[in-house]
Amino acid sequence: MGKISIWQKLLSYFREIHIESAPGEVNPHLYVSLSKGRFMLSSARAIYSHGDLYHNFVQTFKKVDWNQIPGDKALLLGFGLGSIPMILEKQGRDFKYTAVEKDPNVIYLASKYTLPLIDSPVHLYEADAGQFVQQQTPKTFSVICMDIFLEDLIPSHVQKKAYIEQLKILLLPRGVLFVNTLRPVDKEGEEKDGSEMTPFQQLLLKVFPQGDFVSVGPNAVFVSRGDLLK
Repeated sequence: MGKISIWQKLLSYFREIHIESAPGEVNPHLYVSLSKGRFMLSSARAIYSHGDLYHNFVQTFKKVDWNQIPGDKALLLGFGLGSIPMILEKQGRDFKYTAVEKDPNVIYLASKYTLPLIDSPVHLYEADAGQFVQQQTPKTFSVICMDIFLEDLIPSHVQKKAYIEQLKILLLPRGVLFVNTLRPVDKEGEEKDGSEMTPFQQLLLKVFPQGDFVSVGPNAVFVSRGDLLK
């Protein structure tokens, strides 16, 4: 496990502290820093993970009635440094995790800095999410969380209808899919009206007509069961 001094942790509440860079083929600019006492994983243009402070899922999970979700198996597509299990553990939710991460350098950093901090069982696989889900047994997972980005873009192959329909097949009855998406922007990069949706967001609603979105800044987290939102 990567060692962090108490002084580094305290100083991180005042400024971000660089810990280690691990550039590679998938992410040419990839590094871990310490921010507000948590490990943060970033690329050149995006924050991939920030412990239990990863705002998009913190705010979304607080709105969910978890008592209506059966079972205890969760599939994480895009692991980062493991923010999702950290958030759910802090909120008192116990799951057994199957996690998929394409970038071996992300897996290296997670194994070094944050996996030892997660109490829940995590089976972490180095694989492409699109290929991985095709190999899974139908009706397997209570929860699927998809948080797949290359920099600030969602790869096109995980925005296909066949891929989203396969995720639906993997959910237990009354299971739930969470997908971190980006709100639409205009040609100048400004966010459009909140009622507008991207083609990917429209596709998610087509496959899961009962779904809804939780807007968090420039992101909108899709929840396949809108009835779970308080």
